Amino acid sequence: MNKIKILICAAGSGGHIYPALSLAEELSRQLDCRLRFLTSGKKLETKLFENVPYLVEYVSILRIPRLKIRNAVILPFQILFFLLKFTSGSLIIIFNLLRHKDDMVIAFGGLNSVVPVLAAKILGIPTLIHEQNAIPGRANRLLGRFADRIAVGFPATVQCFDSRKAVFTGNPLRSSLKRIDWQTAVNRFGLNPDKLTLLVFGGSQGARFLNEAIIKVFSGLNVKERSLWQVIHICGEAGPSEIHALYNSLGVDSRVYAFLQEMEFAYSASDLAVCRAGAMTLAELEFFKLPAIVVPYPLAGSHQEKNAACFAGQGGIVTLRQSAGTVGRLTDLVRELGEDEERRERMKSALRNNMSVNPAVNLARLAREMIRQ
Repeated sequence: MNKIKILICAAGSGGHIYPALSLAEELSRQLDCRLRFLTSGKKLETKLFENVPYLVEYVSILRIPRLKIRNAVILPFQILFFLLKFTSGSLIIIFNLLRHKDDMVIAFGGLNSVVPVLAAKILGIPTLIHEQNAIPGRANRLLGRFADRIAVGFPATVQCFDSRKAVFTGNPLRSSLKRIDWQTAVNRFGLNPDKLTLLVFGGSQGARFLNEAIIKVFSGLNVKERSLWQVIHICGEAGPSEIHALYNSLGVDSRVYAFLQEMEFAYSASDLAVCRAGAMTLAELEFFKLPAIVVPYPLAGSHQEKNAACFAGQGGIVTLRQSAGTVGRLTDLVRELGEDEERRERMKSALRNNMSVNPAVNLARLAREMIRQ
């Protein structure tokens, strides 16, 4: 019997790619299959796909250029370039679908998912999309009308789609995320076991606002308050050496990384996180039972605010809107939580695991059922 051939589309950020890789591992366990990934070739993507045992194809689909008054003269050239790039990319994707004779297409959202899902629908290839966030992104809102089945990461998201096609599976976590013994994790970073550890990150691509805000927070604390903390900070490509120097100038011990592959050690070593509210970030906080102050990214359809709202009733996270007053409120919270061990423990206990038993298994089972049909 020939291997089942599956195309998985995931691009843009770790929030799309990590659950896709987790699904791929589970599919390889459940099925005799050949997996192929389609992504766009950004620097982060090449890093995440660097050592995977799957065929990876890089095809970039550009975003539609936005009309800006100051760019009115060059806009026609931008549109022409977009059309040429979109057409060439689309033809490559369709040609590869026909060449590889894929049995199924699974997509995790984003612009790079649109063409392969629509082309697969026309070619009669079964299609499954996965929406990680509480409210669907633009690509999945469109693709939800055409996909055969829709898997979602939050239970309430089912009602955003056709209920006959949508099913809650949860958000698959990467298999490398295992709970590590606290002492082992602290030793991994060479941290002081007598201090509290603050984990700061803005998702796989970093977050400039959080990078700047957390330095202002520690500037607003007095010497005694700062001495309670040490920091693990994943800043993206925003100059780790400069951020590390700023911590040093404030007398705060820090470990600063542009990107950290072994996040399981960072989660396991930390007492509190300051981060964005991406769907996968929240799922990982919940898995590691790490209390957090989350500052949802205010753009991109405000989907991070909706993600955070789904966790609001638990008490394990505190949500702050990004505004002019965020730094002041964040400073107060870091100060309060640094001094209140009981509150941190209550927050930790409140982070009950709402995920289904194993989201990757659920999603792979759904894909297997579709292939059988």
